[in-house]
Amino acid sequence: MAHIVLFAGGIDSRSLFDRYKEDLRIIGRAFLDRPAFQGASVTLLYGPGGTVTLNLGPRHQRVAAITASAANLEQALRDVSRDEADHFVFVASNHGDLNADRITTSLCCWDREFVEDHQFASWCSAINARRQIYVFGQCHSGGFIPPLARPDRCILTACAWDEYSWAHSSLSVDEFILFVTQGLRGGLATPTEIFSYARLRDSRPEHPQYYPGDVGNDTSFLG
Repeated sequence: MAHIVLFAGGIDSRSLFDRYKEDLRIIGRAFLDRPAFQGASVTLLYGPGGTVTLNLGPRHQRVAAITASAANLEQALRDVSRDEADHFVFVASNHGDLNADRITTSLCCWDREFVEDHQFASWCSAINARRQIYVFGQCHSGGFIPPLARPDRCILTACAWDEYSWAHSSLSVDEFILFVTQGLRGGLATPTEIFSYARLRDSRPEHPQYYPGDVGNDTSFLG
């Protein structure tokens, strides 16, 4: 059994760009196409929710979004923690922020709510899936590595804690998410290989970060 949680808070209607939905669509479908995630449950938290759906392919034709609020994010992670899953994937698109201390960072939710990195890590602490992968595409995403780091997790981020993340030149998708997706689709065997593929191709003014844990080089992770 596997669980996938896809998240884009968006902040508000002016800041919720279409490419964030495309980020989640392409990477969600890429994970579902890997053997380890076939039949996975998918939870989509996107902006205001409502009528938003994602077409994730034949195995998950359409997934309806719920509001990307802090409360819904916490509940989604707690729901995952109640199940004895083998694999867990969390993907965040945008936005992220640097906190007032200029060290710690936050994930932006809908309606200008914020979840600090240590709070997010606390919500994930009870997730007991044997292999967990976190892909963060938001600005300042590297700040999520220290509080989340654990042997059963690998963490890929688009940028360092003090950097912005950037869209691809097409403006249709985010740069780092695009290349992580390409690595997944290309059949690369491990998260470490996928990160290396994405980092080498990322041409925007961002420096992707990686924490492999004990699972980043596990060739059975993705199937």
